[in-house]
Amino acid sequence: MSLPVALAFALAAAPTGNPLLDEAVRQYDALDEVAALSTLARAKAWPQNTPHQLALVHLYTGLAHAGLAHEAEALASFESALVLEPELELPPGLSPRVRAWWARAGGALREPPSALRPADAPRVDAPPPLEAPQRVEPAAVPDLMGREAEAPVAVRRPLGIALAAAGAGALVAAVVLSVQAVELGNRANAEGRGIGEAQALYADARLRSQISTGLYVGAAAALAGGGLLALIP
Repeated sequence: MSLPVALAFALAAAPTGNPLLDEAVRQYDALDEVAALSTLARAKAWPQNTPHQLALVHLYTGLAHAGLAHEAEALASFESALVLEPELELPPGLSPRVRAWWARAGGALREPPSALRPADAPRVDAPPPLEAPQRVEPAAVPDLMGREAEAPVAVRRPLGIALAAAGAGALVAAVVLSVQAVELGNRANAEGRGIGEAQALYADARLRSQISTGLYVGAAAALAGGGLLALIP
C-alpha cells in the first residue's frame, strides 16, 4: 500500500498537516457532517495544502455529503479527489452505499480483511464414494438329513423283502409239519398198531404240531414286519 493510501486509513489517529482538515475529520467522526462541510470549505482554502491534502479534503467532503444522502455532491467530490490522487482509497468501515458511490466515481475498493472470495477459500476435497458391500453367497450346505433319510429307506426295503420271504418259507414249513402231524395221528389211530408204536406216533405228531404252531406264529410276524418295512416309505 502506498504512503498516501496508508495515511487515508489513519487520518483519525495521525494529523494530516492541515489543522482545519484534522478538525473536519474529527467532526465527521463525531457524525457532525454539517459542521465538517463548513470546516472542509475552509481547509480547502488553506494556502499550504499539498496535492495529497487537497485530495483528502475532497474525499472527506464527499463522505460528509454521503452521510447527508447528497448523492450528486458526494460523487462530484469523490471524482475531484481521484483526479488529484487516483490511487486514493476509502477508509475502512463505510457503508455499502458509500462504497458503491465511490466505485461509481471511479475509485478502487479494497475488500475487508474478513472477506474471503470463493476462489480464495481453501478447497476441501469430497470424500471418495463408499463402495457398495459385496454380497457373499452362503456356502452350499450338504443335505445330510436328506441322505440320512434316504439311507434307512434303502436298507428297510431289502430287509422287509427278506423277512417276508422268510415268513413265507416258515409258513410253508408249518403247513408241511401240520400235514405230517395229521398223518402221524391217523397212523396211530389205525387198527393193528401196538400201544408202544401208537404212543410213539402220537408223540411225534404232537411235536410236529407244536413246531408247526411256532412256525405259523413266526411266519405271521415275519410277513407283517416285512410288509411294513417294504411298503412304508
